[in-house]
Amino acid sequence: MPKDIAASRRELKLGVLGMVLVGTAIIILGSQTLHGLPNVQNLDLDTVLTHIHAKLGDATMNMFALKLMEAGLIAAIVITASTAWAVGEAFDIPRSINAPARQALGFYLPALTGTAIAAGVVMLPELPLGFLNLAVQVIATIFMPSALLFLLMLLNDREIMGDHVNSRARNAASIAIMVGLIICNALYGLSTVLPHIFGG
Repeated sequence: MPKDIAASRRELKLGVLGMVLVGTAIIILGSQTLHGLPNVQNLDLDTVLTHIHAKLGDATMNMFALKLMEAGLIAAIVITASTAWAVGEAFDIPRSINAPARQALGFYLPALTGTAIAAGVVMLPELPLGFLNLAVQVIATIFMPSALLFLLMLLNDREIMGDHVNSRARNAASIAIMVGLIICNALYGLSTVLPHIFGG
């Protein structure tokens, strides 16, 4: 609803700030703790936690593991809800996380199905989860620029957005963020596909 836009923006800013702080802490802690270890790109989580425990103690290890779990849980919720919303939008199905399950079954069912399939895939024995994660990231790198550009075009469509169309300041911020994300993801994709270029 239009009346919820201002509150949604405040909530989004708070969520982004929290995730940036958590992500930054994870990166700094991980890099400082694991720097210099052989074959560091292929370390499993148990090994990472063991090294953090050895250097920084039990409390830091538990906090690191908790924040990793929190980041993964938030990502799972966002992806699941956005996928279910897209399915509902495509088939004109009632969609809202505030609606009872019986009223919005078409919204909840794709979300639950996708989550069950993902959980089943992850539980497969001998599945190379590291490679699977990197493959997903590379695929996202390829498709993200077009998705971001499409969203920016929608936000500037006055027929759709009405009085809530993007301002020049928001467009500038959106473009800057979009360019930064594209550069970071492109570098990540290149370092994954061609690690020797970056000394890997």
